[in-house]
Amino acid sequence: MATKPKKREPEKPKIGRPTEYHEGMPHLARQHVLLGATLADLADLFDVSRQTINVWMAKHHEFVDAINQARADMDAQVEKSLFQRAMGYKAKAVRHFYDGKTGEVVTAEFVEHYPPDNASMIFWLKNRQPQRWRAQPMETEDVPTPVRVTVKVENASMPEPADD
Repeated sequence: MATKPKKREPEKPKIGRPTEYHEGMPHLARQHVLLGATLADLADLFDVSRQTINVWMAKHHEFVDAINQARADMDAQVEKSLFQRAMGYKAKAVRHFYDGKTGEVVTAEFVEHYPPDNASMIFWLKNRQPQRWRAQPMETEDVPTPVRVTVKVENASMPEPADD
């Protein structure tokens, strides 16, 4: 007995508009995050909603990986800069001077020293070793225990009621 071929059900139409995501998005997102873009900035850049960015991050691992890697790179760069500020550093610099005798501009290269920055040191230590460097509350000496005082105000011109 021959079996009837199954009827092919027509494909259901997809609901919603087609995605605007394309394979170049991770690279663009990474470049803009490296320049300081937030997820809201990426939504503006791609002319989509912030929710669409969240959907792309959930569906496209290469997109979220590019964003996370850019964020990690930026965090590392800031951490390195903070460390340099805390420790002090030297950097090449150039100054331009006007020589009044010759009328020429003279360029002088030199190494400028940037001393350690106390605020950067404190910030670094409080975040890296919070148990040792967190702000401790000031100890107070012999603070008396609070006492509750109740004052009863009566009319003195009226006699007190007699107790039976």
